[in-house]
Amino acid sequence: TLEVAGIFDSSSLQVLGRSLKHFTQLTTFNIRCYPVEDLPTLTPFISDLTTFQHLCLYNNSASKLDSDGMTKVGSDLSKLTQLRYLCVDRLVDGKDEESVQLWCELISSLPNLTTLRLPFNEFKPTSMVKLCEYISQLSGLTYLDLSWSTLDEKSMNVLGKLVTNLPLLHLHLRCIEWESGGFN
Repeated sequence: TLEVAGIFDSSSLQVLGRSLKHFTQLTTFNIRCYPVEDLPTLTPFISDLTTFQHLCLYNNSASKLDSDGMTKVGSDLSKLTQLRYLCVDRLVDGKDEESVQLWCELISSLPNLTTLRLPFNEFKPTSMVKLCEYISQLSGLTYLDLSWSTLDEKSMNVLGKLVTNLPLLHLHLRCIEWESGGFN
């Protein structure tokens, strides 16, 4: 396990990334990064470590990755096909349809996930419906965290079907906002 936290610019992330090649048996990597805009500098190095089974990307800033950053990160992380545990905290702009679509494409490229934690990404109801469509393909998923999102009746119904069809043991929906209209 390697845990890293700090304020990183792109050059320090490149140094960190280059050093990762020495951790050939590394299966778990957790990074708390600020500012998030430079994270795409690190992900090409992460994608070279196909032994990763557990990856946590924590964003310590208020800003989220833009669609260009999401495209880069998604393309790099999609190579980690052995990944079982993925946590992406405060990274995705859940209100931006393009970012959500890019995130969904990443999810579809990681079929071995058993744990998917997406807290603080502030997904809106239409984003939740889209996400659930892709998450439903993860037949081995036992842990799902969609905390700090917004649900409405439609997205709740789609999430309910997802829960019914997957072997989920843990569903975390902390600090969920409910969009009015539709709930009785």
